[in-house]
Amino acid sequence: MPHLGRVLIVDDDVEWREAVGDLLEDAGYSVATAEDGQRGLEMIAASLPAVVMTDMQMPIMNGRELLARAHAVDGRLPIIVVSGNFEADASALPGAFRVLGKRGTPEKLLEAIGAAMSHRARRLPLEKLWHAAADRGAVRRRRPRSFYERFVSTMSSYLQTTSSRLVVAGAVLASALLVRKLAKA
Repeated sequence: MPHLGRVLIVDDDVEWREAVGDLLEDAGYSVATAEDGQRGLEMIAASLPAVVMTDMQMPIMNGRELLARAHAVDGRLPIIVVSGNFEADASALPGAFRVLGKRGTPEKLLEAIGAAMSHRARRLPLEKLWHAAADRGAVRRRRPRSFYERFVSTMSSYLQTTSSRLVVAGAVLASALLVRKLAKA
């Protein structure tokens, strides 16, 4: 059976790590585990998982520090923060995809992992295309064009066609006649 994506579980609680790992494997995910934030960061850099689930309170490196450092490695990596102490909105932890309590239901955990996988899957192909184009030199940054430059560019391409030249010539002639008529009045 093909797996749905790789999830890295970072938690110092062995029993919880194993229980969640079994749940995710049964649901079709590939699972890797780390016992602390430092080891988790090493695994993120080495294997680039699709989603990371981390505890807040851990030895060596806590969840907040792992969150910040993991985003330095991959800024678009969805990280789900799980804590035994609280469940809050993701805005409480900048960079967290979701914040869940350990006492939540397995369905809620699977829903969060599924949402994070979908989030990652939507962005990953675009990232790969962007990096491939940048490696070939096809993408280059240029300064923003002013309104005048955009207008001149649009009008010059518009005036390339014969029919549009006639329309513009007619508009100029009509404008000149109107100006002449207003000047006499």
